[in-house]
Amino acid sequence: MEHLELTRVLRSATADLEPRPGFAAEVVRGGRRRRTRNRITVAALVILTALAGAGIWVQWQNLPASTVADPRMAEPTRGDLATDPDLLATAVREWRSGLSRSWNARLGVFDDLRGAPHVYWAGRTPAGPAAVVMQQTILHPNPARGSADAGELRTLAGLVAMDPMDRNLKLVTDQFAPDAGYFQFGPADRTVLVVARDGPVYFSAGPIADGSRTWTGLAFAEGVSVVQAPEGTHPAAVRVVARADPPAPDDDHPDGQLPLKPATNYLEYAATSGRFTADAPAMRDNRLPWGGPLRLMRLHEHGPVLTDLDARFIDAIGQAGLTDPGAKTTLFGRWRVATGLPDGRSAIVGEVQIGDNRSRIYAVLLRPDDTVDWIVTGDWVDPTAELPVLVKLPDGQGWIAAKQGSYLTYRVNRTETWTQPAGGGPDAVLIPATGRQVRIGDGPEIDLRR
Repeated sequence: MEHLELTRVLRSATADLEPRPGFAAEVVRGGRRRRTRNRITVAALVILTALAGAGIWVQWQNLPASTVADPRMAEPTRGDLATDPDLLATAVREWRSGLSRSWNARLGVFDDLRGAPHVYWAGRTPAGPAAVVMQQTILHPNPARGSADAGELRTLAGLVAMDPMDRNLKLVTDQFAPDAGYFQFGPADRTVLVVARDGPVYFSAGPIADGSRTWTGLAFAEGVSVVQAPEGTHPAAVRVVARADPPAPDDDHPDGQLPLKPATNYLEYAATSGRFTADAPAMRDNRLPWGGPLRLMRLHEHGPVLTDLDARFIDAIGQAGLTDPGAKTTLFGRWRVATGLPDGRSAIVGEVQIGDNRSRIYAVLLRPDDTVDWIVTGDWVDPTAELPVLVKLPDGQGWIAAKQGSYLTYRVNRTETWTQPAGGGPDAVLIPATGRQVRIGDGPEIDLRR
């Protein structure tokens, strides 16, 4: 049948019909609950056919022929504060004013906004009242983003919440990815809000002692799930994964991982960058600023000089489960200290930074047959400390101290002269278990912790 004839028949058959109040919104909500791309397309066509039969025509101006409007834009606001007019008005106002300071603005994703902002959800969270705002946009080629997604209709998603610094409601983060709608915010960035999606979503606040993770399935209500990480959780340790099956404790596969970005970084950028002349904040490098490509400090106190220090250290740390399987980035220090020990074993000292966390010192002890015997977990790195590396070794094997560019000596009591053993030198020293103090150059003098 020709399409014109089909249109005539449909109009004739529905000439006396009028859609009941709320009919279009109900159909849209049904399409949202199914939420697969093919079914959304079918639902949109059903809506258009029904409305056309009643003489009502809907037009999305200038949309590419291959796109379908997001049904969520027609849904009523959800959440326990959905009827708070002040919060809804503030959310829309802060969304509009905040986009000009977003780190995504330089990517051109706000250049062709379509329709009005829609508050998808408004409610209470552990970090105070918050609102999820959505608005559609057409993407165009942009030098900073490329053109692979040009012409796509995307739903932008942002969160308006309280800035912990001044307690004012403002846009604290926004996203334009196809699966946008996952936010990390609030004091210490401990609150996570995820917009409902097709399948299960799992949450982990961070690795436990052996580097593995415990995963919890998120429960959704009113279109979102809100979860609070424990006090002391580092923002970079939090993971959210959307996949059919829960991740295993040691799962390091990136499939389904939602790339959380702490709102603190977004707000810092918005407050300082003006017209976005800089890129979005990168992960902080908290390692000691030592060495070139790799600074090797070999001590010759006992036994042979170790080789392949970098590979030995990295392999031992990884096999011991001391790295985070879900970390986006793991950085190893630019330096290593290696030495033989009095009992015939060897030691390699280095540092490891996981994600955006502080870097930490580790000492790997190797048996004479080169197998790993023990790994000592040292202090968190403080680059400003007088002596940033000081590790006590087990079994009475002494201490390893290091500071690049410094001449280190030690003494076993406060009345003896300072000793620089032949196996030491600038940068690092192996101190016997009887040592009492270590000195950096001509001072300061640091007591060894017993």
